[in-house]
Amino acid sequence: MTCPSLNRIPQITSFVTGRIYPIRDISLSSIHCKLQNYVYLLTCLSCGVQYVGESIVPVNLRMNVHRKGKTGCEILIDHFSNVCPGASFSIDILEKLPGNGYTNGSIDAQMRKYRLEREDHWIKTLRTVYPYGLNDRAKSANSDVPVGKLFPPLPRHGNKFVDQRTRTPRNSTPSHSDLDLLLEQITNSPVSERGNTCRKLLDSFQQKHLRKLALEANKRLDSCTDQTKRWFDLIVDTFFTKIFKEEPPKKLKSRPKYILPLYFDNKGLQFLRLSNILHDTDVKSKLPDQFREDESPAVVFNLTSTIRNKILNYKDTVSSIDVND
Repeated sequence: MTCPSLNRIPQITSFVTGRIYPIRDISLSSIHCKLQNYVYLLTCLSCGVQYVGESIVPVNLRMNVHRKGKTGCEILIDHFSNVCPGASFSIDILEKLPGNGYTNGSIDAQMRKYRLEREDHWIKTLRTVYPYGLNDRAKSANSDVPVGKLFPPLPRHGNKFVDQRTRTPRNSTPSHSDLDLLLEQITNSPVSERGNTCRKLLDSFQQKHLRKLALEANKRLDSCTDQTKRWFDLIVDTFFTKIFKEEPPKKLKSRPKYILPLYFDNKGLQFLRLSNILHDTDVKSKLPDQFREDESPAVVFNLTSTIRNKILNYKDTVSSIDVND
């Protein structure tokens, strides 16, 4: 069952970006169904959506798990059960890692770590995290950050579906204002180009038009079919990816090495500017040699309790109120 679906070609294509990548560290003659310790790509032959995985189990046994498995990646299971029921998938070996993944009969922990890193690399490179693909996870994923921010930027060079890059004016198509028309353009594209067509169309829209499409897609999510749900999720995530701005990292103030606590007797202490005096170069020059290069103390005032309760009598005022009056 596996061998007819196993591709033996020197390159693979991301159906989301249209970019073509060479397979790594394996000759075509070495690709077979008993291969171990590898990273692989599954492509749904019905709709073109893709999934990246890794394994040390022989390819044929791993594919049996995907065909019959009831646990694992829920998005992948749901796709072949409900979205494209009964659909077949093609198999590509993305990378063959050294050995079979075992050391002295046990799983090699270091090799497993490296294999997961390579899987994560391909997941992000081929953009297979849901809703762009069928993977449900990736390193550094954060529910507060759009999925699209996980992916590396596309290079301006490299093999693509088309030999000549074409440019069209922004909003040259009415699909920027009609969600149904946009879906029609996507689904009328060849299966292998739908993801890339969607990406290019959405990239060509102005932010105000993309916002309108995302709002409409979000409204329809609860009532849409399984076949259109992923496209609606993708449109929404693309919009949030466009407008997302990362917050600058907060600078943590280091704790002072020395603290000079002072009782805040009155506001006159502020006019003394004690902190400036302690940091003054002329003052520090009078210190013994071993203290001149040391950190100056930080002035910290100890405050008394406030006097508002003493002069305004909150408690007495509240207790004297007759709530029945």
